[in-house]
Amino acid sequence: TKSLNCVYLIKILYLLNLESKLQVLLELSDEYYISTLKNLIEKHMIKNISDLFLKKSYGKVINDNLDEMVAYLNLAKIYQLKKLKIECIQAIAFNFSKKQLETNTNFISLENGFKLDIYGKKVDYLEEKVQQSELKLKQRNDENLKQKLEIKRLQSNQI
Repeated sequence: TKSLNCVYLIKILYLLNLESKLQVLLELSDEYYISTLKNLIEKHMIKNISDLFLKKSYGKVINDNLDEMVAYLNLAKIYQLKKLKIECIQAIAFNFSKKQLETNTNFISLENGFKLDIYGKKVDYLEEKVQQSELKLKQRNDENLKQKLEIKRLQSNQI
């Protein structure tokens, strides 16, 4: 029944603008060892991350979202929310340019370990994109070579 009460509490808080109460709820769930509530809040925050990046304006992420991601990342550290930490790091690495990161005051004040994780994830992501591009280029080169060979074959048959 405790978990059911937590579910009802979360549903009520949704109606009362949950976003403004997340930190208070995390404090309470941590202080009173209410892991169900803590897990529900973490899931809610992760869903918010997905929702934020579905709402890109003209393909560009709004800078306010970076501030929110940094705030979430700090909460993830304080309350040991491992899934949230991973999601925040990925969201920041995949959705913001180096320039956006380096000019955001909240990101600048972020703990160096987080910055290292974010830049490491960004490097991994960019390396994967390079590999995909190289593969596409190789496939196109192979297609071009096949077309050239076919043209030469047809030309030799005409002679």
